[in-house]
Amino acid sequence: MEFGVGLLGKYNYKTLISLAQRVEEKGYDQIWMPDERFYRECYSQLAVIAQNTTRVKLGTAVTDPYSRHPAMTAAALASVDEISDGRMHLGYGAGVSGFAEMGIKREKPARALREAVNIIRPLLKGERVTVEGEIIQVKGAKLDFTPLRPDIPILIAGAAPLVLKTAGRVADGVILGDYASPDVVQWGLQQVEGGAKESGRSLQDLHKTVWLQTFIHPDGKVARDNARWMVAFVLWGTKAFHDKLGIELPSELKENLNFDYHLSPEAAGEVGKLVPDELVRKFSLAGSPEEIAEQINELKSIGIQQVAIHPWSFADMSSEQAIELFAEKVIPNFRFEYGKR
Repeated sequence: MEFGVGLLGKYNYKTLISLAQRVEEKGYDQIWMPDERFYRECYSQLAVIAQNTTRVKLGTAVTDPYSRHPAMTAAALASVDEISDGRMHLGYGAGVSGFAEMGIKREKPARALREAVNIIRPLLKGERVTVEGEIIQVKGAKLDFTPLRPDIPILIAGAAPLVLKTAGRVADGVILGDYASPDVVQWGLQQVEGGAKESGRSLQDLHKTVWLQTFIHPDGKVARDNARWMVAFVLWGTKAFHDKLGIELPSELKENLNFDYHLSPEAAGEVGKLVPDELVRKFSLAGSPEEIAEQINELKSIGIQQVAIHPWSFADMSSEQAIELFAEKVIPNFRFEYGKR
């Protein structure tokens, strides 16, 4: 089992270097940098990390094909891969933040991702590319340098059925967003497998990562209570296919999520009070180190190869402390046979 950690672009230059080096020292396998508007820009942050680490893999989790043209993504991806001596991965998804502020329409994400991958891959191989897609177009584009690796791994991230199917069809791997228990993860993997079969591949051909909102605390109840607001966000974002996931919301919770406008942080805090422990466990990694290790072992048993945590600050636990606690109390369980030291 590999372990990744997501670092938002909230850190200044010196703090980012120190934290990235600590992450590497603590045994994490990958650092993921979300392309969130309007934090510090993700590729410049990754370049800084690349210059100040030696082993840990790097990646975007995620960047998108709307706010950044795929040709520019290919150039940025190859540039950081060169700086890092071949440690870069592309985590690609439909994105979440900043589109309304920039006047960008997030249309047909599965198609947009497929068209984008079909632009990025040949560009990395040094080819001149023309694509007249429904969402994305490029005419005669070619990188003016030779990428270090023409086969930089591309992982498509998401939770919706069509996006997961697209991962199976065109990507090297999948990042399952916010699916945290075997039943919902297996449903997600079934969607990926369907796409893989269409391309003459199997699920085994793809690397499988889960990206999980993580709330870790010595007291598991404190962690779960502080995770409920975030799970409310996840439930709102996946409500179109709750039936496919096989989940039934308590009636009051369902009523409070039954609207079309975006859930605000304030509203999420109130709605979160209605989220039961069962749903916290399905859609987050929240609990004591021992509880989290048990949950990860279940994910490992169904074929997940990397758990990437997005550590949250809450109560008396900062994000940086969460990274340390997870590394000290969870990761060692998986450097040996689970449960045996």
